[in-house]
Amino acid sequence: GTPPAQAAYRVSQADGKAAVVFSMVVDPYGAGLAKSPSDHPAHVTGSQTWVPRDKMLEAALEVVPKAKKVGTAYNKGEQNSVVDAEEMRKMVAQYKLEFLETSVSRPDEVAMAYESLVARGADVLYQGTDSTVGAALSAVTKVQNERKVPVFSAGAAMTSEGPLLGVGSDFVDLGYIS
Repeated sequence: GTPPAQAAYRVSQADGKAAVVFSMVVDPYGAGLAKSPSDHPAHVTGSQTWVPRDKMLEAALEVVPKAKKVGTAYNKGEQNSVVDAEEMRKMVAQYKLEFLETSVSRPDEVAMAYESLVARGADVLYQGTDSTVGAALSAVTKVQNERKVPVFSAGAAMTSEGPLLGVGSDFVDLGYIS
């Protein structure tokens, strides 16, 4: 993920010799890990993760065809989460839906954040590429189950932890690619 990759990169800058291999990073350029696919420190490499938000929204609308509002919570302190929310906001607008968002800074805030999204009328909940929300996925799943509002995850593997549907990269495959 992005926060661990950024931490490893900061440590590696001391000597420039420690290899940094990152995976599951949405925006390695905005995160400061590289300037472009071909312009990066020699000791840094990895794979960029991109979420097929259009496919996710299409699937969500098949499950909830009358959906009008998509809600998400994310940590504005995580570069990956900011980019993910910006991209989802654009995609939701293309589908003529309303995007509801709220921010969290700690895992213990996640349940209340998703409850507030449901209270504001979210028909579908999105669990993006956010590490803070991911750490509290059981809280998101609890809201889904108790409030009967489906959660769609940016990680296909996350469905084993409760979200109704996951559309995104396979984490094992990303490891091999990195």
